[in-house]
Amino acid sequence: PTFKIAQFNRSKHNPGIIKAWHLQLRQDMLWYVSPTDHLFVGLWDIRSASRTKGKTMRIVLGGGNSTLLFIPRGVSHGSANFIDRTVDLYYVTNKHFNPKQSDEKRLPWDFLGADFWTPSKE
Repeated sequence: PTFKIAQFNRSKHNPGIIKAWHLQLRQDMLWYVSPTDHLFVGLWDIRSASRTKGKTMRIVLGGGNSTLLFIPRGVSHGSANFIDRTVDLYYVTNKHFNPKQSDEKRLPWDFLGADFWTPSKE
């Protein structure tokens, strides 16, 4: 309820691309993918004081559903496009990006193992 939109963004995800792991320390985000698209999303809570510290989650945005995904500051996240066309990810943040004082941190895409980004056959 206290989330105030400061910036609106779009990120293009080409077929076969994995964009992971990254996190912001001072901003929260809302992600949206059109129901006609399909984006595989990974979340990993690395916040030291969180009751869900160390937990991971894999979900799909789009895929016939219209859903907003809230990503709190300090939760590492990434995405993968396994379909044969470009997917647009729209996201809003509650802080403006400042390239001189970026709070974005990155980890290797396979930090939790390459199999994390393998979709389940279920």
